[in-house]
Parts: sequence; structure tokens; C-alpha cells
Amino acid sequence: MAFGFTKLALALDCKGAKNNVTLAEDYICGDDRLGPIKYGTKAVMEGSPSITARIMDCFLKDYDPLHDMKPVDFLQKFWDKNAQPKPTWRYPDYDGFEKDKTTGKYINSSTIVPSGSYLDRFGWTKGSFLAIAGTSYTRRSIPPDSLNPYPPYPLTSDNRFSNYHVYLVEKNFTANGGLIAPWFGQNGYSGQLKIEGGDVQSLIDSKMIQKVDPKTAWDNGAYGHCPGAPKPPPKKAPPPPQSQQKIDWSLHNFFPHIN
Repeated sequence: MAFGFTKLALALDCKGAKNNVTLAEDYICGDDRLGPIKYGTKAVMEGSPSITARIMDCFLKDYDPLHDMKPVDFLQKFWDKNAQPKPTWRYPDYDGFEKDKTTGKYINSSTIVPSGSYLDRFGWTKGSFLAIAGTSYTRRSIPPDSLNPYPPYPLTSDNRFSNYHVYLVEKNFTANGGLIAPWFGQNGYSGQLKIEGGDVQSLIDSKMIQKVDPKTAWDNGAYGHCPGAPKPPPKKAPPPPQSQQKIDWSLHNFFPHIN
């Protein structure tokens, strides 16, 4: 089961991490930047998981939070201790979109997100990135602490998934859509949406999207690739634009309207 990295955490050389003893039971190397050691609830461990817990188990299959790197090496590569106004993660260029290896151009374009689609994200509503609901964690290329609850203390069974949010698209809206570049030791190469000139909260306020319980999206096939989940209705995707014929343009698998 993908819930928990207790053995990994115990085997790590924690040099370079915070090693906060008060967080040692909850976070890898006692460092909340490196993400939680365990993700499951009591229900998961007993074999009767909630829908959200089942989603997380599916998302985290084969997930390695540090990609076989020592914490000191992972933080040296991805953590910017000199960032202003405070230290933060070092993100890839151009909003994390992947480049076409042949042309060198970033793989993104203006994308019409159709009503009836389910989107999700790890993080609060002031962020401007969304993913297609059901995207595995390894394909999102986001840092390990995105799995932390919000706020991160205390970490309990009740708040363990509080940083994960699902949205139903009520009205078509336009975003910058494209392929996610590999980063944070993760594979990337799924679709992401960047809201231009606004954030998730602005879409909620304008009634373009509404927050829904993950079970709603689950019941409607948004997590059809997960074990035991309902399958989505068949959808015929259009061919990608001519300039992208050789690209695995993931958004075309989900949205019927791509400019």
C-alpha cells in the first residue's frame, strides 16, 4: 500500500534536514518540508478506507518523496534558502511547463476548460494551478510538503487530507494548459492548467467552479483508473493541433475543446 514511508524514513541519512524531534513521528527526518511519513487513516489501515483515502492510496502508488536522494541533496537541489522574502522551493522556469525536445518550445496553449469537468489541486485557493482530477502525485511535479495538512500542525487522522481539494467546472473558462515538466524528482508529463490573471478563489467567486466533495468526483468517474472506482463515460477527444501531432498532449484525453 502506498500509504506511508516509515521504512524509508528510518533508513534515511537525515543530515541537512531539520531533525525536529517533536515532528519526528509525523514528518520525514522531522522536517515538514519533506512531507509526512504516513498518509493513511485508521480506516485505511483496517481495510475500510474513506473515498478520499482510497484516492490518496491510488495517487501515491509508486511515489518516492525524495526520488532516492538523501535529504541534504534533495534540499540543496530544490530548496532555495536565499529566496526573499523567505526561503521557499525552487520551481522550474515558465510555470513548470515542459519543452518540446525537438523545437525547444514550451508545450502549452490557451485551453477551454469545459463545464462538467472535475479539477483538483493540493493547496489553498490563492494558488493559480489546477490539475485534472485523478492525476497521480508523481505526474504533478509538486513538492513533498504539498501532502501536508493545512495548517501542518498537528497532523491527525482527521486533517490528514485537508490540503486536497476537488472542483466541478460550472462554466467554461479559459486557462493556459499544457504538459508538466519533470521536477522534484517526479515524472511530470500530465496536464496542468495555469489561471492567468487570477487564482482558484477568483474562479470560485465568479461561479466558474465550485468546490465539491471528492466522493462526488469519484462517483462520476473522475478517478476511473483507481482500483474499485467507477469508470468515466466514453469521450472522444479531438486530434491535437498540427504543431503538436507528435506530442503526448494529455489534456486532449480529458477535455473536448482545446484551442
